[in-house]
Amino acid sequence: MPTSNFYSLVSIIEIERHRISNPSLPEWLELSYFSAWRSISDLALKDIREVKDQLSVQAILGALAISKGALRLGALISYSDEAEIQEQLNKAIAWSELYR
Repeated sequence: MPTSNFYSLVSIIEIERHRISNPSLPEWLELSYFSAWRSISDLALKDIREVKDQLSVQAILGALAISKGALRLGALISYSDEAEIQEQLNKAIAWSELYR
């Protein structure tokens, strides 16, 4: 089973591929690249059933979001740490006050 490092790495590569200052994906590579992302999605769906640690769950969910075309959501999941997630939940829905 791939580790959280695998899913984090592929997510960062895909997120950063969209940065304005980075070059576009070469046309000759597109078919293989997007085929690999379909494989990553299938693998992530399989692996999410087995993992138990928070870091792996987060890395897989980020990669899954990206593989489904939700780049911003995937970036948010992939680049956030536990404290940032807690802060966003507190701002959005008063998590610490309303939830156990």
